Amino acid sequence: MKILLLGDLHLRYKGPSSRKDDFFQTQFNKFTQVVNIYREEGCELFLQAGDFFDNPKPPNFLMARYISLLKEREIVVCSVLGQHDVSMHNLGSAERSAVNVFRSSGVMHTLSSSGMKIGGLDIYGCSWKENVPTPQRKSRAILVIHEMIGDRPLYPGHQPIRPKSFLHTHSGYELILCGDYHYSFFAKEGNRKIVNCGALVRLNTKVTDLEIEPQVAIYDTETRELTFRKLKFAPPEEVFRLNSEKREEKEASIVEFVERLKGQMDVTVSFRDNLLRYFEEKGVESSVKGHILEVLEEVGVKVG
Repeated sequence: MKILLLGDLHLRYKGPSSRKDDFFQTQFNKFTQVVNIYREEGCELFLQAGDFFDNPKPPNFLMARYISLLKEREIVVCSVLGQHDVSMHNLGSAERSAVNVFRSSGVMHTLSSSGMKIGGLDIYGCSWKENVPTPQRKSRAILVIHEMIGDRPLYPGHQPIRPKSFLHTHSGYELILCGDYHYSFFAKEGNRKIVNCGALVRLNTKVTDLEIEPQVAIYDTETRELTFRKLKFAPPEEVFRLNSEKREEKEASIVEFVERLKGQMDVTVSFRDNLLRYFEEKGVESSVKGHILEVLEEVGVKVG
């Protein structure tokens, strides 16, 4: 059996200010390439590593286009939840998100710690901030996880989980597909592999993002070989307003400063973080927490 592996999508209607193309159409065209590769390679399973959406409530137009495409090609995406897929980074809000619309339409399945058996394999899922499940003994297992695993720091003081270390620690899996970290990597230990395909699209003009080459990976469960397929994409000067680079570098430096501050001091700088911290400190019941989040969404407070 062949399995298609895909990283973060961050599907959205409006593009970043630094892009001058029709961002929605660019994303849709890339995803169409992905499903075409799925068919060309004769794949039987589609695994995606979370942050399918850039926010939990994209426009109906966007959802309709992607659902129609997946239904037309008779493809079901097996995914995990990233923080961008749910409101306020709360996994309990998934039922009110676009993910649930896709699940109800039959084009998406959310993987979990209980595993899914297919083709002699156990496919496990670990959504954002969930505990990594332990696979059953004597079974061939694959893990899809949304976690900050990466082969290099993204800013001063950043300490991502190293791929080889994670692969070694979770030795029960023959293949681990990672998301959240937007840059591709690949590592192995014997016949066991860990991979991140990277983000589907470039979102800004940072050098590291401009160097992203959108791709998917194909895993053959019989040979246990992993191959990569590059997607077609336009050169930076065709899709970016490159004169915005200095502004974006400045914005990135602010983000880095905030992250470093969080690491040195026990503080948060957003309404979302403060509210979630309050819930945790006061031991707010999940049902009450869910009701509060739902009300905030209904009155239009942007918290996720």
